[in-house]
Amino acid sequence: MNLIRHIALAEKAVTDELTGAYDKELLALDLEREAERARRFNQYISLVFIDIDDLKKINDSFGHEEGTKLIQFVSDSIKQNLRKFDTVYRYGGDEFVMLLPGADPDNAAVIVNRIRNRISTYENEFNYSPSISAGICSQKGKKVISARELINNSDSALYQAKPEGKGRLYHSRNAANTSGAKQQTNEGGEEK
Repeated sequence: MNLIRHIALAEKAVTDELTGAYDKELLALDLEREAERARRFNQYISLVFIDIDDLKKINDSFGHEEGTKLIQFVSDSIKQNLRKFDTVYRYGGDEFVMLLPGADPDNAAVIVNRIRNRISTYENEFNYSPSISAGICSQKGKKVISARELINNSDSALYQAKPEGKGRLYHSRNAANTSGAKQQTNEGGEEK
């Protein structure tokens, strides 16, 4: 019984209370392990930063209770659309990070688009339509860079998506240089 309690407490210590997603402190450890696995087995790894569009405006217009409900819905939508071996982390107030071992850029985009479609079904008493923007960094095999660089490049890709409008997805296909080959998709998920 003590072992079960210990495991439960350990899980709670690394889990965000509001969303049930893992805390960002765990991300660096998991990412370094998965990056090493991708290098060793010549596999892809994708890291996706997700930001809830206009959360501050939603909080200001409809109240923090509505913003909290939306954060929980986004978290649930992410978790429902991940594969068994993918992981989600709450990175900040309105940011989540998905670690997608084995996902190439196209697979990562498919997962993000499923999540975006799910979020578009959010029903609320205020009749607004929430959206997310996302930045993806994908690497394969020996080209997989450090955990810190994967984080920085996927975060940079997210912030390159934001000025383009709401509901955007931006690929940083060249992690060493986010101004390299990129793919952007519009709200419907089609390539621009």
